[in-house]
Amino acid sequence: MLVLSTALTSLAGSSSGATGVRRSTRASSVKAPCAKSSTPRSRGASGNRSNRAHARRCAWARHRAAVRRRRIRAATERAQRLAATRRARANAQGQRARRTPAPSVTASGEACEGATLAPDESNVEEVAKATLCLINRERSSRGEIPLSANPDLAHAAQGHSEAMSSGDYFDHVSPDGSTPLARMQAAGYLAAKGAGYEVAENIAWGSLNEATPAAIVAAWMASQGHRENILDPRFRDSGIGVSADLPASFAAGQQGAIYTQDFGVILRG
Repeated sequence: MLVLSTALTSLAGSSSGATGVRRSTRASSVKAPCAKSSTPRSRGASGNRSNRAHARRCAWARHRAAVRRRRIRAATERAQRLAATRRARANAQGQRARRTPAPSVTASGEACEGATLAPDESNVEEVAKATLCLINRERSSRGEIPLSANPDLAHAAQGHSEAMSSGDYFDHVSPDGSTPLARMQAAGYLAAKGAGYEVAENIAWGSLNEATPAAIVAAWMASQGHRENILDPRFRDSGIGVSADLPASFAAGQQGAIYTQDFGVILRG
């Protein structure tokens, strides 16, 4: 399972299927000529010959109509089998795509090491680095400046992920009322007096194979609000915090992780 919150969009101030194919089937019918003869019965030898010729023509027409119906029925069945095969292939490809993360390579072709790591207590720093690498891949591929890792934002993000895990909640605002801006200020990111700023935050949690950096970034990119934060050209700094303990009420006994990414830019006067 993978869950996103609504993305916290930028705060400025001064110190976040399936496609289907509908098939329309038209039933074709062919009416055999001479189903009921409108020709009056003739008498005499010439009349008998005329009736026999008419009967032969009608029999031949009915035969051709039957052959045509069989061909139409066979063509319809072939089209239905082909459509069913295509749907099955598309479903199989979709399932493989959901199971297999997108190649974790940067715009320059370098791999994002750790992109498919399952987070645990021993590798959360590697997971955070891989997440930022994937985020910067998305930005660079669209011509945006990569974000720089900021220790103050990382401290705020890590504290929030751990607080959500231990406090059994999932929200941008903590139960004691602490906001992303307050956490960033407390971490020292907005220490310069008189400087302007813009900040934002994304959070997500996932279990099992949906807790990897690749799965989390893919989910953020598929959500409009989270995607806008990731690709916002104004941001320059980022901090990512990962806790390998899911909130108890969400985990259902499964291994997973909860992620926080803080974004910011200091506007010098």
